[in-house]
Amino acid sequence: MGPDDLAQYVWSDKGNRPPFLPPSEDARENQMRAEAATRSHEIDRALAREARDKRRDKEHILKMLLLGQSGSGKTTVLKNIRMMGDNEKWEAERGLWRPVVYYNLLHSVNAVVQALGSAIVHPAETVSAGRGAPASFSPTSSWDSTTGRHSTDSRASSERPPPPALTMQHGKLRLELAPLRQVEADLEALLTTQAVDDSWDPGDAVLVATPFVDVPVENICGPREKPKELTARSHEEWMGTVAPLLRAAQTGASNVVTVAANVLWHQHKDITQLWQDRAVQDTIRRRRVILDSSGVYFLNHAGRIAQRNYVPTDDDILHARLHTISVQEYNIDLPDPQATQNSDSVQPHFAKLRGKFGVEQWRIFDVGGSRTQRAHWLPFFDDVKFVLFVAPIHCFDEHLAEDHRVNRLADSIQLWTALVKSALLKRTDFILFLNKVDLLRQKLAAGSDPARHVPQYTGGLDPDKFTSYVKRSFSQIYKQSPLSRPENRTLYIRTTAAVDPQHTQATLVSIEDAIQSRNVEKSLGLSSLQ
Repeated sequence: MGPDDLAQYVWSDKGNRPPFLPPSEDARENQMRAEAATRSHEIDRALAREARDKRRDKEHILKMLLLGQSGSGKTTVLKNIRMMGDNEKWEAERGLWRPVVYYNLLHSVNAVVQALGSAIVHPAETVSAGRGAPASFSPTSSWDSTTGRHSTDSRASSERPPPPALTMQHGKLRLELAPLRQVEADLEALLTTQAVDDSWDPGDAVLVATPFVDVPVENICGPREKPKELTARSHEEWMGTVAPLLRAAQTGASNVVTVAANVLWHQHKDITQLWQDRAVQDTIRRRRVILDSSGVYFLNHAGRIAQRNYVPTDDDILHARLHTISVQEYNIDLPDPQATQNSDSVQPHFAKLRGKFGVEQWRIFDVGGSRTQRAHWLPFFDDVKFVLFVAPIHCFDEHLAEDHRVNRLADSIQLWTALVKSALLKRTDFILFLNKVDLLRQKLAAGSDPARHVPQYTGGLDPDKFTSYVKRSFSQIYKQSPLSRPENRTLYIRTTAAVDPQHTQATLVSIEDAIQSRNVEKSLGLSSLQ
């Protein structure tokens, strides 16, 4: 075949090019347009799926914010909710709380040992009350270390013989317990987030008092100290650190947790002797040692916690204190009523939320309550259906650890005022827990008068009257907000104890009441339930 014949072959056959020649530019452009169209359709489908998921989330996910100042008890409320609604994960995490309980016990023991040492070195010194009597001890009342409660019977107090003086035996006991300080420090290093500064300085003034109100610097530059509280970035972080150590301990490996367990086992009798000694108890009262209810609880149960086969109980976990500085998100999947009809383990209120109201998941955000963390509350206000605000009412005579000029009860009221005035929450229902009424009763029984710190209050030492006064104050602030219209949102108020499983039931009842209202039914897409 010659060249002419080849050319004729190439350009014949009605102009079709042979398959071995490269495609034209038009063909490449058509292919690119087809690929672009395919990608565009995929993006459209992804956006449609995302929109459907968002609609579904709005209809079937109950989003709640858990807010309150540091130390308000809101984390204990969350623990109660998880214990009842997410029991499988709760049980899986139970053993991980062992080093946290050890730390809490050791921290309380060492506080008592330190007071004992100071009393031995300076026996005539009496520490003044300073910023107000602590919640757990008072020189005007006797303290029963077995029950963790005050005795205010003046006749019994007057008939009680004077406490014995400190002796050389107390000095020996102090020396025997001295190694516990290093064990506490080792556990703190294990559990505490490194390179985390949860303190604050006047440069943080804009958002430290409330999430939304500017505060003049001169109003917050009083004495400051960093809170002495076990702090981790998140529960996932410290649990991830502890889990491999506990697994290794099962094979006989030694680590900080096993050392703590062994030390407590060998010295638990000394700890019990220290805590129950009348001279030590008198030293605690005279020197105003601040032990909160959790510290008293762990000292009362030191013998049990120190046992070789110790496993934390629900009460141990509820009392364990560990401060987290990041936002904690918890998703509780509510049970399908059809699948759990014959199950006694399903809490009726959780089943009702799923069966009657169609809520498939309860999403709870626990946002840090210290002053430097409150600026982080704002992003979580979007599309939230409930705010559970926890306000401790026993702390009328206490001040913030971050700023000793700020009264804790006044700080809660400031926070509440800012929340109910936030336009982002104008269609969000509020649940208010006036918390720690049990500690309030103890404090008033010990003779601490709220009128010294709350001049408007005139009800004396009656805990019911003071609770009613605080309830009216919070309720009035809510009603005075122009956003608090009945058609927009509802307020539910409950009084609760420091560690009480009824926290959960009160929360669930309030949520059920709110969902049944026309306003929340509409926001959840449940208008058919009218």
